[in-house]
Amino acid sequence: MKRPARRKISWFDWQQGRQSLGLARRELLGKKRVPLLTVAVTAVFMAGCWLTMPQLAPIFFLKMALVPAIVYLQLFMIFAIYAVVPAIVTVRRDVVAVSQGERHWAAKADQIIRTRIVIFSPDQRRLRIVYNGRKNQQTRSVAIPRRINLDSLAQILPVAPQVKNCRSGYARLLEFRRQANSKLA
Repeated sequence: MKRPARRKISWFDWQQGRQSLGLARRELLGKKRVPLLTVAVTAVFMAGCWLTMPQLAPIFFLKMALVPAIVYLQLFMIFAIYAVVPAIVTVRRDVVAVSQGERHWAAKADQIIRTRIVIFSPDQRRLRIVYNGRKNQQTRSVAIPRRINLDSLAQILPVAPQVKNCRSGYARLLEFRRQANSKLA
């Protein structure tokens, strides 16, 4: 007797949290103007409050000066949680979904144009999904862990995947990095 085909495949994507952490850091904290602008606006606001209401207690100004630092600390804590908590990838015949914390991404089967399984090494495999986004085609890439059977994944995907073997190119890249690192040492 044959076993019935699985209805869904789920796994944790540990790379997704690190990617979103780097993206958020580049978007918010990577721009030097954002923290500087926050400090400047707070300083102007504090000076305006002090000039218009000199009777305010100094503790009020201290609390006001700590507000930007507290906001950035809260952002740092959120990013740290996203780096620690992995994304959950779920593949079904009708939808492919990735959820992590408050963020959720899903592509229905009729939106998916093409899927590709890219194999860099036995440990590094990616599932790339090209789908129709809100305005144009978009691509989403998720890591596939070693324990997931690629044949069963290919059967359950809404669109039959192309399999691309990049092992030789990846091996050349690793060799080039090793040589470059040995020259630096």
